[in-house]
Parts: sequence; C-alpha cells; structure tokens
Amino acid sequence: YADNLELVIKYIIRILMHVKGKVIITSDHGEGLGKPLNPDDKPILSHPAGRNEWELRVIPWCEVMV
Repeated sequence: YADNLELVIKYIIRILMHVKGKVIITSDHGEGLGKPLNPDDKPILSHPAGRNEWELRVIPWCEVMV
C-alpha cells in the first residue's frame, strides 16, 4: 500500500505543476491499512466484503488549490 501511494504521489506532483485551480484527489474506497479496526479483529487489508466500518466506507479525498 505504501509503495503504491508513493508512486501515485510522484505523478500527482508532476500533474499539479501543469494545472491551475482546484484539484480533487480521491480514491474508490477507504482502507484498513493492515491494522485491526476493532480490538478483536484481524488486520484489514484492502476492502473486504461484509464490513461496514467507517474507515472502509468513507471515500478519502484531498482538495488542493494550485
């Protein structure tokens, strides 16, 4: 996950150098980041079916003004 994020950030920086205005960076779903979301859970990787935690349902996004 971290390797993918680092790769994407490199491209986002390159894109931001060529645009002006508001840019929204988003994803298709949240992520468990390999950590258990509840004390008795196994670590959550990706987006497993049948889970309703906020961290997995809310779509992450970042707004940048360039």
